[in-house]
Amino acid sequence: MTDKKTIWKYKLPVNGKKIKINELIVRPLHIGAQGGAPTLWALVDVSHHSLGPTEIIAWGTGWDVPEELERNYDYWGTCEDEHGLIWHYFAATRYPEPQPWDKVETIEMQLFHNDIEESRYSVNHNVYQ
Repeated sequence: MTDKKTIWKYKLPVNGKKIKINELIVRPLHIGAQGGAPTLWALVDVSHHSLGPTEIIAWGTGWDVPEELERNYDYWGTCEDEHGLIWHYFAATRYPEPQPWDKVETIEMQLFHNDIEESRYSVNHNVYQ
């Protein structure tokens, strides 16, 4: 399969909130306001799966920057929202070691395929790369 890349846009959070993007982001192209809402335009590889979600956090001007943000996140851009507040966006690119409470278990039972009942059990340990 050849690489298929396209440009997607994502509405970004404000006020210290985070979003997780599941698509494989090749690189951010621009962060700016669209209709007053902070928005990310990114080059996305739709032919490959991401190894894990990209986490993006909004950080305010004048806020103390915690060591974790400085160590584990890269700066992607700055944008003004519809209220005139400035938000700085950082994406997690260096993940911390997983903690025991990061384990997520998913149980899917009673899947039906061609009238045959199947059971499947899967565990996702959220292993960071």
